[in-house]
Amino acid sequence: MHATRIPAPRCLRNAPQKQDASPSTSHEPTGPECAGDDESGFDICMNQVTTVGKIQAKVVWLQDGSKTVNVYGKPLELKESHVADHTGKIRLPLWAEIIGQVEQEKSYVLENLAVREEGELYLTTTKTTTIRVSEEVLVPESVAMLRLEVKQHKQEQEEEQEVLTTVQGPVCGVKLADQWQCSSCHKWQLAFNLKAINHRCEACGVLQRVGSYVQAANGTVMVNKGDVTLPLTLTSTVLMTYLSQNNLQELLVDVQLVVEHFLEVGVFEIQYNANNVVVVVTTGNV
Repeated sequence: MHATRIPAPRCLRNAPQKQDASPSTSHEPTGPECAGDDESGFDICMNQVTTVGKIQAKVVWLQDGSKTVNVYGKPLELKESHVADHTGKIRLPLWAEIIGQVEQEKSYVLENLAVREEGELYLTTTKTTTIRVSEEVLVPESVAMLRLEVKQHKQEQEEEQEVLTTVQGPVCGVKLADQWQCSSCHKWQLAFNLKAINHRCEACGVLQRVGSYVQAANGTVMVNKGDVTLPLTLTSTVLMTYLSQNNLQELLVDVQLVVEHFLEVGVFEIQYNANNVVVVVTTGNV
């Protein structure tokens, strides 16, 4: 059986047991077919979708901003990062709620990551990924030098940064939906009853007071661009950034207050990308 070598940190060798599933039968990560144990990395047979059970690593590079991509027709937030331990580094894209839990130069234990290939082999977070802060992972000089490569990669990305379109004027329509995040495992809840006293997290199963859940919102804003009314996707990250910068977090007690704010303020300056996803929103003057 042919195996593909991943020049990755040794911490990635803590892989789960083999599972009976393949990419052709499931989109969900399963387990490695085989794994080696030498000094340069580990082997994975790529005829299986694979997961890495647990790693402990340091975030040596974190992308400044994030972007929204469509996955099976659903907009999801994506942010790039690189992590390393004492033996090497590897690319680790961060998805959705994991993004807000990661800071550059901090160390973490991450569980339930998936191995992917897109020109290179890399790790990625999944719907079941969990993360917690750990003691500092020491990165020796031989690995730290690789940060120069990451810095160069960052500069190349900035040079190739997507062109943003700016529209200035009033918001003529808003549709927002509440989101509630578990304070324990940081997973978003599919169903949430504000009138209840307690809520059991749908992911980790911990029963918590409703007030302990973190609230956010996302949706669509409608703006006029010439004679055209343009619907733009507003992610929870961009919305929370806007509310925080303007000391308006208290509006989240009722998402309708946020909607009314956007309709009543007047002039906004909104930057959005080619996918009609808002990247920056500020108040402004025509």
